Amino acid sequence: MLPGPWQLNSAIVLMCVLGTAVLYAGDLHLGFFRIDDLQYVLDNAWIQGATWEHIRQILSTSYYLNYSPLHLFSYMLDHAIAGLNASAFHLSSNLWAGTVAGFVYLVALALTQHRLTAIAAAMLFVVHPVHVEAVVWISSRKDLVAAAFVLPGFLAYLKYRQRGAVVWYLASLLLFLLALLGKLSVVAFPAVLLSFDLLVEKRGLSRSIVDKIPFVLLATLAVVAVQHAQPGTGAEPDMSMRAASFLQGIWLLSGLGNYVLYRVPPGNGTALAQFAGAVVLVAVFMFPLLLRKRYPVVTLLIYWVLFTYLPTQVLPFSYPVTDRYLFLPSIGAVILIAWLVFRATDYLPKWNVAAATALVTLVSLVWLNKTVDYLAEWEDPRSIWYAATRETNDFHVYYELGWEYLDKSASLIQDNASFGLPRPSSATARL
Repeated sequence: MLPGPWQLNSAIVLMCVLGTAVLYAGDLHLGFFRIDDLQYVLDNAWIQGATWEHIRQILSTSYYLNYSPLHLFSYMLDHAIAGLNASAFHLSSNLWAGTVAGFVYLVALALTQHRLTAIAAAMLFVVHPVHVEAVVWISSRKDLVAAAFVLPGFLAYLKYRQRGAVVWYLASLLLFLLALLGKLSVVAFPAVLLSFDLLVEKRGLSRSIVDKIPFVLLATLAVVAVQHAQPGTGAEPDMSMRAASFLQGIWLLSGLGNYVLYRVPPGNGTALAQFAGAVVLVAVFMFPLLLRKRYPVVTLLIYWVLFTYLPTQVLPFSYPVTDRYLFLPSIGAVILIAWLVFRATDYLPKWNVAAATALVTLVSLVWLNKTVDYLAEWEDPRSIWYAATRETNDFHVYYELGWEYLDKSASLIQDNASFGLPRPSSATARL
């Protein structure tokens, strides 16, 4: 299933991990954010001590309007190693992201059977600017953990389909369960497995559906657990809003968008706009079928993007377009882009490798430049909100920026008091 010696593949995976860690090393000084990091880490007694009682609480009880126990266990491990050291938590997230990048290489290699394409896909994944939020924001670890288990689960499923061994099927099922316990965003992944069966293997529909039933049952249980934990948001997006959000997310996968924490969500539209939105969504999901006979792997990768992005668009989130929601869909996108580049240069038999390498390098440099620029905005909790005011008018950005200034002023007043300096007068405070 994976061509080449395992030593070479392992070395490339290790390079993916190290490359990601180096790229994101600047976040080690960032510290914790006031949003979510406070609740998930600093004030979370369950992760501060690996006791049986804490493990039982994490497994049996929802936390902070969510149920993602494996994500909390990752924090517990960080705390067991380094206490509440923010740098250790950031390093852990960087390593999780690097591990995912390594699995991207292996998945791309398994699907394309072409090492250079797989290396290109992994490199594009590492430098993609849409990943910054998921990696740098400690509370977004859920996306990293879920992806780190669903990808080896996919590889195990491919092994099962290749050899027919039940042990590989059970391994894929277990890894999918662990991914669900990381984050519900992987809930639609059985549709990707079904797409592989139908499009790549040309397997019969009934047989393909039967061995997806356990996956669907696990996904259903996860949905029930999360819905029980999360209250309604009050958002009621219509078809026009869903279509606009979906297309905006797809554009962000190009690596050329504006990347920011909060975006003003699209508004609901008129009846005509809703009809147009429904037509657009149907067209987006039907179009790949035109490619299925000639380009089955391409069709699979397109559906990877669509199906893994779908859960965040179906649920009535207040912010349907968020960078971290695109972490798993981006895997299909980068493999697809790498495949297209190498396939397009096949028409240059003498220069195909050089031309493909040049194109991949060009795209990587463009994305890397955007990623480095965005990472520079994550200098500290204040700088990210200040920089966001140039990209969005969403009120949450100004609200959080105001809190950062209030916290800073409170800290300065406390420092003055510790040195015996007088508090600023009311007249000074008004300046």
